[in-house]
Amino acid sequence: MPLNIRPAASDQGAAIFGLANSDRLDGPTETTEPEIAAVHNGQQAWLRLRNNSTWEDWKVVGAAHLIGRTTAMREAHVNKPEGRGYNAAFAAWARKFGFAELDKGDRCRLFQVMDRLGEIEAWLKELTPIDRLRLNHPATVLRRWKAATTEKTSKQNVSPVQKLKDSLINLQDENDRMKREIERGGGDLWSAHDRPQDIARVILGKLNKTKAEKVAREILNALKEANK
Repeated sequence: MPLNIRPAASDQGAAIFGLANSDRLDGPTETTEPEIAAVHNGQQAWLRLRNNSTWEDWKVVGAAHLIGRTTAMREAHVNKPEGRGYNAAFAAWARKFGFAELDKGDRCRLFQVMDRLGEIEAWLKELTPIDRLRLNHPATVLRRWKAATTEKTSKQNVSPVQKLKDSLINLQDENDRMKREIERGGGDLWSAHDRPQDIARVILGKLNKTKAEKVAREILNALKEANK
């Protein structure tokens, strides 16, 4: 007979996705149809993330991981996601459903994001659309959210040390973005704010001469069509 899980106060991600998951387990549970569907959706989102990182897909993967966390706690007979038994059970779950390749550090940050998802989503709504589009990875979102909320709660003027920390956050965000793009072969190595010559160098670095010339002609043709 299935027993209920009492959601923890910080388990905001589960509540948003309508899932009965928590980082504390009061008793054994049975997997429900919505949870099965959520894991399947997470698998599809994880496949999409191999080619294009989006915040929406990361949240779907996160929802699946909340279920994996609860499943592992149940199988390990623990009420917290920790210990050798839990780690082994979760690793088995990740292998079974195709999430084993997710970086351990990114997975840890993804869990942190999902546990505070309500607060993070509220903060994201305060940003401009362009800024939101740039935040498409749990590591970046978590780092930026922590920096923003810490700044809001502080009544003191920004110190030189804090300015240095903010600069390091910006550099780390850019480094993370470049690393992810290089790993998947590019696609977002430039933005609309970059100089035309820099954008051209990135494109030429990805294409051979013949293909680059064809792309240039197609851009000119598209511009002519747009100006008609």
